[in-house]
Amino acid sequence: MIDFLTERQIEELLTADTRELVLPDGSTQVVTADKLFWIRHDLLIEAYISSAENLYELTYINMSGKGYCFSDAFKSVVAYIDNQTK
Repeated sequence: MIDFLTERQIEELLTADTRELVLPDGSTQVVTADKLFWIRHDLLIEAYISSAENLYELTYINMSGKGYCFSDAFKSVVAYIDNQTK
């Protein structure tokens, strides 16, 4: 059965949320995205990716290949992996 969301629930999922990510080298990066993004991020790490560090490695590869800043490269990597798991 499909659960439908109310307009209020949808708006809540689309509000911005900021997280400070601790990278393997000990540095931090602040990333702001909507709550829905972070839900998908957490589910991907839990179900498909062994650790957040793997996401960060792919993010650095994306940064160097496309010239993105960390935040944009990170969002792009998460979106790509999320799309591949569907």
